[in-house]
Amino acid sequence: MNRGRRAFLAVIRDSIERYSARLLRLIERLLGLIITLLQPDAFIFDDPWFRGLDLIPSPDGNMYVSDWSDTGECHDNDGIHRSSGRIYKICFGENQPNAIVDISQQETAELIKHQLSSNDWLARMSRRVLANRANHTALDGNSVSALKTIVQNDVNPVHRLRAVWPLHVTNTSDTAQLTRLLGDSDKSIRVWAIRLLEDQSHHDAKAREAFLQIVREQLPSFAKQEQSGLVRLTLASQRQSGELPEPYE
Repeated sequence: MNRGRRAFLAVIRDSIERYSARLLRLIERLLGLIITLLQPDAFIFDDPWFRGLDLIPSPDGNMYVSDWSDTGECHDNDGIHRSSGRIYKICFGENQPNAIVDISQQETAELIKHQLSSNDWLARMSRRVLANRANHTALDGNSVSALKTIVQNDVNPVHRLRAVWPLHVTNTSDTAQLTRLLGDSDKSIRVWAIRLLEDQSHHDAKAREAFLQIVREQLPSFAKQEQSGLVRLTLASQRQSGELPEPYE
């Protein structure tokens, strides 16, 4: 039996329009569901033994492709070969990699500024560094204030989410602010407000009490008035998994 493998990579950067016509118009959202659409092949590899396994974003916004180079179906006929794979880099136009910067050595303020960058890899890796630092030293007040300012004032919902996430993983998230985000005009913000409020409730007694109060007093009417299928799906999936307690019903 021939076994197929699929990999998916979301590329987020200001210059995404250069890819979109050929590759990235693959997804539509319908009533909260993500639907992939069949498109013509964008990249062709002429190696008959090519077995593409994964797509990984590179720091300069392009992508790497791992090739198993499977010269025997799953290597079963002559043993597993662990040194025969290949790695390709796919670039748009000339390969112009960014200068290598060790972000683990950067100041916290700089890592927060990266959340506004058009390079999603840089923003994501900076959040990882922030999370790792918070395991040893609490995030300082100025940094927390800077992240909360982005959440409150930035007009780009991507930037705002990038600020919400590090607040959560560094245990500096504000329950009151997350509660206010339930009424945000952007549906993705509302989805993450629900998810993070619930997640907080497992780690802190006060957060648990606040979350249960929100469930009793706000979520029933919120769910009835919500028009976004994505937000309603989030509520339903959490209730189905038991993450929302009985008062939600």
